[in-house]
Amino acid sequence: MPRSNRELLFADFRTTTLVGRDDALERFGRWLTSPAPIAVDCVIGRGGAGKTRFGIELCERAATAGWTAGFVTSRELIRFHGEQNLSGWLWKGPSLLVIDYAAENTAILREWLDELALRPDPDAKKHPLRILLLERHADREVGWWADLGRQGSLSGRRGDYFLERVEPFALPTLANVEDRRSLMAEIMEQAARLESVSPAPRPPAPGADPVFDRELSADSLDNEPLYLMMAAIVALDVGARAALSRSRTELAGNIAAKEEARLGRIAKAHGVPESLFSHLAACVTLQGGCDRDEAEQLVNQERTTNPSWTNVSPESIAEWLADGLPGPNWRVDAVRPDLIGGAFLLQVLRCKGRSLPKQIVIIDRAWERAGVAVAQTIIRTAVDHAGHDPKHDSLQWLDHLIKRAESDDVLAAIADAIPQQTVALRECACAANERLVDLWRLDINDNPDKAVILAAGLNNLANRLGELGRREDALAAATEAADLYRQLAKQRPDAFTPNLAMSLNNLAAFLSELGRREDALAAATEAADLFRQLAKQRPDAFTPNLAASLNNLAGRLSELGCREDALAAATEAVTLRRQLAKQRPDAFTPDLAMSLNNLANFLSELGRREDALAAATEAADLYRQLAKQRPDAFTPNLAASLNNLGAFLSELGRREDALAAATEAADLYRQLAKQRPDAFTPDLAMSLNNLANRLSELGRREDALAAATEAVTLRRQLAKQRPDAFTPDLAMSLNTLANRLSALGRREDALAAATEAADLYRQLAKQRPDAFTPDLAMSLNNLAGSLSELGRREDALAAATEAADLYRQLAKQRPDAFTPDLAMSLNNLAGSLSELGRREDALAAATEVADLYRQLAKQRPDAFTPNLAASLNTLAGRLSELGRREDALAAATEAVTLRRQLAKQRPDAFTPDLAGNLNNLASFLSALGRREDALAAATEAANLYRQLAKQRPDAFTPNLARSLWTLADCRDGLGDGAGALEADREAIAALSSLFLQLPQAFAGLMGAIVQQHIERCERLEQEPDVRLLMPIVEVFQRLQNESEEPEA
Repeated sequence: MPRSNRELLFADFRTTTLVGRDDALERFGRWLTSPAPIAVDCVIGRGGAGKTRFGIELCERAATAGWTAGFVTSRELIRFHGEQNLSGWLWKGPSLLVIDYAAENTAILREWLDELALRPDPDAKKHPLRILLLERHADREVGWWADLGRQGSLSGRRGDYFLERVEPFALPTLANVEDRRSLMAEIMEQAARLESVSPAPRPPAPGADPVFDRELSADSLDNEPLYLMMAAIVALDVGARAALSRSRTELAGNIAAKEEARLGRIAKAHGVPESLFSHLAACVTLQGGCDRDEAEQLVNQERTTNPSWTNVSPESIAEWLADGLPGPNWRVDAVRPDLIGGAFLLQVLRCKGRSLPKQIVIIDRAWERAGVAVAQTIIRTAVDHAGHDPKHDSLQWLDHLIKRAESDDVLAAIADAIPQQTVALRECACAANERLVDLWRLDINDNPDKAVILAAGLNNLANRLGELGRREDALAAATEAADLYRQLAKQRPDAFTPNLAMSLNNLAAFLSELGRREDALAAATEAADLFRQLAKQRPDAFTPNLAASLNNLAGRLSELGCREDALAAATEAVTLRRQLAKQRPDAFTPDLAMSLNNLANFLSELGRREDALAAATEAADLYRQLAKQRPDAFTPNLAASLNNLGAFLSELGRREDALAAATEAADLYRQLAKQRPDAFTPDLAMSLNNLANRLSELGRREDALAAATEAVTLRRQLAKQRPDAFTPDLAMSLNTLANRLSALGRREDALAAATEAADLYRQLAKQRPDAFTPDLAMSLNNLAGSLSELGRREDALAAATEAADLYRQLAKQRPDAFTPDLAMSLNNLAGSLSELGRREDALAAATEVADLYRQLAKQRPDAFTPNLAASLNTLAGRLSELGRREDALAAATEAVTLRRQLAKQRPDAFTPDLAGNLNNLASFLSALGRREDALAAATEAANLYRQLAKQRPDAFTPNLARSLWTLADCRDGLGDGAGALEADREAIAALSSLFLQLPQAFAGLMGAIVQQHIERCERLEQEPDVRLLMPIVEVFQRLQNESEEPEA
């Protein structure tokens, strides 16, 4: 029975009714009774998800059905492995082995599985064997799960055979609100009994406290069992509502403080210094627990570190520790659960402001006693408590131990224990892998077999280096890995061709990140070719790899502008994964969804927008189903797919739907980042960047700016901590921020953001020209726009010219990839030249743009016809400036014709562009004296914008005002003064609301329309509408007064 509140949280005490696990138990019940003679599976979930309790319940159900079932500790695993030859082992009847902290036992498990694979299968009915692994994380690409599933020989079955069809099962959080409430109620009742509180408090009944109900039902709640149980304990002190407002680490700290006080009372009762007892409990926790002899040795060593502790008896203290922290078989247990143990460690080791060097001395002594177990405890502590702090004490402890570790076995255990999806632990993960590789390099001459391990380690190291933005180092490691696997595959093709293909895929990704696109394509092509051969020989084993390599190949082809080839590869990947998902939905539906997202991107690049949307929608639907079943595993994928979906909805003009998808994505990432800031803050920043764009498209300018600002704030923090990894993201977000500031008329602020973005990209391009020159060119285009808005025309031209020059160089090297970007930048250049009166040069640039887009549209009409229409519009303007009015009209007419066709096919997407082109056409017709035709075009433009503004006033009212301005001129030109004034008034009235809300953003447009209206009134001898104009004039007066005020 639990003797303390902390023990209420122990899985093995089973203090609460198991809730929310029926589906998972049913799934693993089917696994137990499946026809396989031997089967392995894995349950994952962060600390507090309920993995151990789930394993206990499964064992109980298996035992009830006649199975031998139980947990195998690390010590027992090591002992059994040393004493038992598995090739001759025959277990007695159906057996279920559950192995917690599986990553700590990777090496033994690999040998176990290899030996089991080599022996004849047992009778599936009499002697089925099931091995269930429990761990916080399991990644197929790197870490303990990747090592365990590393492919063996093509000519014989190895341990990876048991993992071929296994997808680690993420234990879901508690979705049912009443399950959450009942769990809290049970713990509150038991905690009250332990603390002699009467009557026992309970969480508010449904409906009694709306605030509590809202908190309890929120998706952002850390709704894992441990969180709710901790909240229930803390609720006795602060109330249920206040407890739920605390984070999981705050609650863990509260309970760790209670535990320290409880241990202090035990110490006081025995006349032992309280500080010693807590210190010893922390040391035991660091070591993951110990037996009585080890406890006595620990006490004997630690008591000498403080003069006031020297007189205590090691035997007695060890006995009292075992009484205070009882473990199985009279052992002294760690402070558990791990989340609370980590909080306890941090509290005790930091007590009284103990410096980091003094903390590390304590860590060192624990390391000397218990070795790698200490590092694994610290890793769990860092994952739970380090958050965004790159200097967190736990990270410093771990870094120190990595530097101390001398054997490859120890370093491998540390590296395997670090989760793949982490930001806080990236440096430590990389350091461990670097040291490992260095050790294996030393051994390779004496032991050629180490070449296999070295190659795998280099691939892992490349991934870790890449996460830190160390791209050249990552490429070097990936290249060395591929070279080693090529040598190994030459010697033993059956065994190592799969590894070679996998390493080439890795290599292709790192080459791509450094802008070496042709080399990346060559590596990806070779990988796909190898996997195609392997899949032909062993389709069951290698078809999934072929599909994955085709996905990678599609990305590399797209980067070089080979869009049709990219689509073909992506389509084949989807076809293969659809077949696999049909055969094994649990295993391959996630891969199908991922491939559909990629396919959507490649369809979009070819202008097949409806098809792209269909693929993206299917991907999001699949991920939604998966996230409903397993939220911990697939909510991140759902959020990513919703971001993708939002972009494709936007391309088809479905702006509200696009915003809904982007909002849901950002909300999901916000929840994930709240639960695991270390892993998901970068994704949250990315989704906020996308959300800003979607909000802007609907005219929600302040909201768009808020989202863009938050994205920049998050990315600035990330880039400050890890500049190599996150500076490119910061630069991208600054560009978005500049656009959003400009839309609100905050031009100086927009220029500052655009300038910072260009400066960052310039530094990046100087270091890595192949990778970042395209981004520099893009940011210079943005900068040119911001400079132009402030009237700095020469500077704007310089930036636009540099952008065009860079894109010209890039297009010369890779025409398929960069000709569209060159055309876009020349379009901007033409505008900058025009503003400076260099009309012939502007026309030359605009003509080249139209010619380039005409060629592109001829090759890929779906993709580039919209760009051709836009370039013809620009060309018309440049021709008009030089008095070539007929040529201008011809270009504008062709633009309208193209836009009309596009709007007929996709009205939501292209009606706004058609309206804009019609407005311009009216001006060109008017300039040639074709006033009736001009009036018809202007009227159609205004009517279209009226419809658009009715549907989306924030987005299209400014366009409506501009079109009415043009309409007024056309009517005036035909002698319809009254009609002209009516259009003026409609334009002013339409724009007034936005102008009054955002005067800086719309002062230029409103000022021009009002001035024209007043001049027209004077010419036509009509009185202006004072009631309409007065609020506007007052705002202009205020703006003028503000501009004249001296700066403080």
